[in-house]
Amino acid sequence: MTDVLPDIPRLYTALAEWLACIIYISILKKRLNGWKLLTLSGGFLIVQSVYLVLTKDLPIAFWIPTMIVAIGMMFSLIYMSCEISVLEAGYFSIRAFVAAELVASLEWQVHSFFLMGEKIDGMYDLLLLVFIYGLSFFLIWLLEKRHIPEEGKLNIRQREFWSTVVIGLAVFAISNLSFVTSRTPFSGNYAKDILNIRTLVD
Repeated sequence: MTDVLPDIPRLYTALAEWLACIIYISILKKRLNGWKLLTLSGGFLIVQSVYLVLTKDLPIAFWIPTMIVAIGMMFSLIYMSCEISVLEAGYFSIRAFVAAELVASLEWQVHSFFLMGEKIDGMYDLLLLVFIYGLSFFLIWLLEKRHIPEEGKLNIRQREFWSTVVIGLAVFAISNLSFVTSRTPFSGNYAKDILNIRTLVD
C-alpha cells in the first residue's frame, strides 16, 4: 500500500449511503410501498451517485458543504419514504450516515490491504464489495431492528435528536481529521494509519 491519502471511490460511498438509508427504511413505518418506494429509492441512488462523482475534485474547502448536501439527500429519502416526523428523520439520517461511513471505510481498508498497490481483477473487486457491504449492512440491520418497536416508530424527542447530532459530528470530525491536518494526536500521516483511524472511530 502506498503512503498516499486513501480515496474511496465516490460510487462506493454513494452506494453505502443509499444502502444505509434502505436499512432504516426497511425497519421503519413506511409512507411508500411497492413500485413507488422502488422508483423513489432508485432515483435517489442515481442522483446521489452522480452528485458525489461530480463533486469529487472540488477543493477541500467545499468538502464539508458537499457532505452536508449528501446527508440532506439521505434525510430526504428517509423522510419521504417513512411515516415519521422531521425530527425522527434527522435522527435516523445521522445514524445512517455514520453506518455508511463505517461500511465504506471498512470495505476500502480491506480492499487496500489485499490490493497492496497493484491492480486486481474487476470481478474480485466486485465480489469483495458485495461481500463486505452485504455482510456489514445485514449485521447493522439485525442490530437496529432489535431496537425498533413493531409499529416502526421510536417517537424521538429533541433530547435524543441533539445527542445523536453531537455524537455524529464527533465521529465524523475525528474519523476524517487526517484529511484536513496531520498535526493532532488523532491524525495519521500515512494511508494505512488514516484508514485504521477512520474505520475504528466510525
